[in-house]
Amino acid sequence: MVFHHEWCRIVTKTDNMWFSLLTMNVQPLHIDAQYAAKSESGKPLVNSLFTLGLMIGKSRPNQGIVNFLTNQDGIVVATCERAALMRKRPAERV
Repeated sequence: MVFHHEWCRIVTKTDNMWFSLLTMNVQPLHIDAQYAAKSESGKPLVNSLFTLGLMIGKSRPNQGIVNFLTNQDGIVVATCERAALMRKRPAERV
């Protein structure tokens, strides 16, 4: 089943910059726009650990495996299979 939902998180340049600097990742491809302009993408790349952090969760028994797709402008940019805590329907009374 596919459930579409309205929740979204737009990653900003500031988010990427702060995460990279707070985690001591000073790779210029993440934090230096002039340096990144010379790269294949032409702009700073979102730190991969930040991307993964947005996608992962914790598992618990009796919850299902949910596949999450992350997209940008309608293009899938990452996929991640994780156990997510989703509330189940109450059991039907007999």
